[in-house]
Amino acid sequence: MENIELELDEEDLEYLREAGATKNPADYYFKVYFQSESEIPLFTVITPKKYFDDNGYQFDGHISQEAGGLLRLAPEYYELTEGAVEAIDESATRSSIEVDLTARGFIMNLNL
Repeated sequence: MENIELELDEEDLEYLREAGATKNPADYYFKVYFQSESEIPLFTVITPKKYFDDNGYQFDGHISQEAGGLLRLAPEYYELTEGAVEAIDESATRSSIEVDLTARGFIMNLNL
C-alpha cells in the first residue's frame, strides 16, 4: 500500500488540533474489536485521548495522514474508515495487535 500524505488546510488542521490529534501515538487510545460474523472480523479503533476524555466517545474524523489526519500509521495498518484501522497481515490476532500498538506507544483503553 502506497504511503501518501494528504495536504491539510488551516481549517482541517484546527479541527484536528482541537480534537487532540497529533503525530504522537502516545496521544491516542486504541481498542481491538473482534466480530466473528463480519467481513472484517478484526479491526482497531484509534481515537485522540483528549477527544475521548473530553467527550466520552470516539473522534469522528480521520486519524491517519493517508486519509487526512495527522498520525502516520505503521505500514502494517491502514485506515478503513474514520478512526478504524485494520492490520494488513491477515494472520494478526487481537493479542498481537494489542502488543504491537502498545509497543509503538498507543494507550489501550477498553472503554472505547
